[in-house]
Amino acid sequence: MGITKEHYCDELERSQMAKILEISEEDLLKVNWEIVESRSDDGLVYCYFCYFSDDSDADVLDKIGVDNERKIELPSGIFEDQPEDQEEL
Repeated sequence: MGITKEHYCDELERSQMAKILEISEEDLLKVNWEIVESRSDDGLVYCYFCYFSDDSDADVLDKIGVDNERKIELPSGIFEDQPEDQEEL
């Protein structure tokens, strides 16, 4: 049985996010997160904020180094190194 396109994209996304946060994919599964862009009125992306929910594993959040608001800032170009084949799916 093959894997679905959605499953493949989720795996790539999870792998990339774990690398960005410098944690294992297993640890990434222990946190719930949302990424929000910070952009200018002209559409220029300044940075991204990654927010973690209250029910995220505290030990993993410590590894990530979140602030008191359970967020971290990611640079604007952080997602530009995505594998090209992900965009083709």
